[in-house]
Amino acid sequence: MAPPPTLFDLHVHSTRSDGAYSLMQLAEMVRRSGLAGFALTDHDAMGDPEEIALLSDRFGITILPGVELSTHAAERSVHLLGYGVDRSRETLRELCRDLQDQRRGRFDAYREALAKRQLRIASDLAKRLLGTASLGRRHLARELVRAGKATTARDAFRRYLSQIDEVPRLRTPAFAAAVGAIHEAGGVAVVAHPDSGWKSDVWHELLGSGCDGIEVDFPAARRRHRRFLLDIVRDHDLVPTGGSDFHGDEPRSYLGQKTVPGEVLERLRERMNTAAISAKT
Repeated sequence: MAPPPTLFDLHVHSTRSDGAYSLMQLAEMVRRSGLAGFALTDHDAMGDPEEIALLSDRFGITILPGVELSTHAAERSVHLLGYGVDRSRETLRELCRDLQDQRRGRFDAYREALAKRQLRIASDLAKRLLGTASLGRRHLARELVRAGKATTARDAFRRYLSQIDEVPRLRTPAFAAAVGAIHEAGGVAVVAHPDSGWKSDVWHELLGSGCDGIEVDFPAARRRHRRFLLDIVRDHDLVPTGGSDFHGDEPRSYLGQKTVPGEVLERLRERMNTAAISAKT
């Protein structure tokens, strides 16, 4: 009998950004689930490599250091996953610092906008989020759920947060520049949860950037869109990845909802080795 497949969830968020669980909690959850490992991909924030190595060893699982960067291409918002990044590299660190600073300002602006709509957020929220590097609207969504103003984070977005239009958007880096920063940090760059509504101008920019892969297995991907993405991956010699985009606050979302076999991780590591060599030269 063949051994069971070795599976990895390559898109997971922690309390470093807008996930509901700490890295230690995630590591324990992954071990209990039977997955072989996961990638830590917080929004515009990188994890502590020492903590990652310690927990990986403690729980006997693979924890791949990563990041999910906010970028743009052809005037569309595009998220970019970076795997195997070295957070000591200045270009990527500066990019994350700038986005985190903007996020703090937007967080305060959204909080004020909610207050104007008679939706006041608990005064101790800032204290509870002291260890969070990258603030986001999801933190406010959880508070609205906690206050009984919404049933889920998704409901809070639909009823309140998506209705606020006076807060400016993030000034994000161009997709190609973000790919370059990830490569400079010895990592590989993968397009996160591509939108089925993207037109050819977006794809032209993405595929001309030198990215390494495309996330093809994610909760919102319909069968037809997945086939479209796999065709692009095949035609451009890219790595097809997948993950749950797990945040921990949606009832129908769970860790390991979407996974990839170990062969995908090996292909990513091959490209990481190439990127690391290039970053040193």
